[in-house]
Amino acid sequence: MMLGVVGTVSSAGFLQTSILVATAVNGLSYAGEYAAALTLTTPISLIAGATSLALFPAMARDHGRDDLASLKKRTQLATQTLVTLMIAAFGVIGILAGPITLLVWGKGFQENTDEILMFLLLAVVVGTIAVPSVNLLTTQSNRGMATSAISSLIGFAIGIAVWIALVPTLPEHAVPIGYLVGASTIAGIPYVIIWRRYQLPWLGQTLVIVSVLTGIVSLIVLFDVVLAPFWVQASVALLFLVLWSALRVKNVKQILRLLRSSFGGHDRPRKALA
Repeated sequence: MMLGVVGTVSSAGFLQTSILVATAVNGLSYAGEYAAALTLTTPISLIAGATSLALFPAMARDHGRDDLASLKKRTQLATQTLVTLMIAAFGVIGILAGPITLLVWGKGFQENTDEILMFLLLAVVVGTIAVPSVNLLTTQSNRGMATSAISSLIGFAIGIAVWIALVPTLPEHAVPIGYLVGASTIAGIPYVIIWRRYQLPWLGQTLVIVSVLTGIVSLIVLFDVVLAPFWVQASVALLFLVLWSALRVKNVKQILRLLRSSFGGHDRPRKALA
């Protein structure tokens, strides 16, 4: 329990600290924009918590039965599903960040909110994709819990180091960039440990994640530079969603089957999650 508290406080406390640093460095106006961007990430960040709640008991049961094959299969399937969902969400929300910010918060938040949103969304995406790895690590032993807690502390420290390095030259971008780097470290350590320990076939998956996220960020930056109209952004977002769904059609079908079973009765959802 103590190890769990340390890890949770380090990761959640990192986010809260970023808000305080944003306020101290850039003032209350920027803090409002930062909070507005953070609020827009809340809906998809809930996926991480829901996934953890669903996976943890099942993984603990598999571990109790010493069923390594089931643990690996569950981790693989959950990670692939989250990759499909989170990158789709990031692509659509990221490309339409400007219009979404305008719709929800109005013109007063357009200066920095959409840029901050991109960094915070990336942090949420990376952290959520790593949830199955974190769960597998923490269900096994206190050593796994310690590893997760230490990764949170390391990510927190790295984020602070990035803030210190970038604030003098990039004050408006330093805080979200530092948070993204720290959050990626917190998520990346368990992800890599589970990948190597269980020899999971994640090289191709990892390259896809990095490549697609990099491509989306490039599009977002391009649209910001050329001031692309809404219809162009909406068309590109829709095209991305269609292409990504086509590339991940197997996972999309699995997600649709799970949704159908979840709304089809009280017994089948348990079988789908078991």
